[in-house]
Amino acid sequence: MPQAGAPACTPYPPGSTAPAMAFVKEVPSDEALERYGSLLNLRHSRLWVADHERQIFLWGGQTGNPYFDDLIEGVFVILYEGHVFKFYVYCRQWQLPVEDGFYILKWDSVNAIDPTPAAVGVDFDVLVAEIKRGLEVMESDALFLGSRGPTRVLFGF
Repeated sequence: MPQAGAPACTPYPPGSTAPAMAFVKEVPSDEALERYGSLLNLRHSRLWVADHERQIFLWGGQTGNPYFDDLIEGVFVILYEGHVFKFYVYCRQWQLPVEDGFYILKWDSVNAIDPTPAAVGVDFDVLVAEIKRGLEVMESDALFLGSRGPTRVLFGF
């Protein structure tokens, strides 16, 4: 497990020419836990993805076992533009590694976002774009779900 406040990983291999992403996966620092812990229900040793420059933070988890369940539900929290949104996403497509060694995880729908972005003056499409960026980084490697290997994250929304 990485040190608190230090990046846990990036979604790209060393030397990759892929564009850099603003989010980094990390263990929240003590300062972050003090500042956001009660707001986001954060605890020590939990991973989150953070864009410190824009003050966007996303964390959460999944329910269900992809080996046995037909539906996996992700429950996540994002702090965006000073508002805390809780959102639920569904996954009906999970593939074990194929020849290239990547798992495939497809979040195919957003079930709910609370509060409704329009109710607090946030653009829905922009918020969903940030959610996708955060989930791509969060799900990109084995640190999120234990021993699982590299994952390609796809979206149906």
